[in-house]
Amino acid sequence: MAGVARDAEDPFITHRNLLFTVAYELLGSAADAEDVLQESWLRWASVDAARVHDPRAYLVRIVTRQALNQLRTTARRREEYVGEWLPSRC
Repeated sequence: MAGVARDAEDPFITHRNLLFTVAYELLGSAADAEDVLQESWLRWASVDAARVHDPRAYLVRIVTRQALNQLRTTARRREEYVGEWLPSRC
């Protein structure tokens, strides 16, 4: 059932170490990887797991997409910075 708490056989729990590694390798930060895992778990909790043929692949895809979205957001923030710039040394 979608949205219902799942037991220890939950694929997210089973593959959590793999999912963290995927997020960490893409983002380079443990804190960012944990944020991605939290968002991914929320998405996973709303899915009807009975309709997912390969939960491991599905979860890796969710985590990868979330991490890539976070990278794009971070890059966009850096590009749009309009604050003071340090003067160059002459």
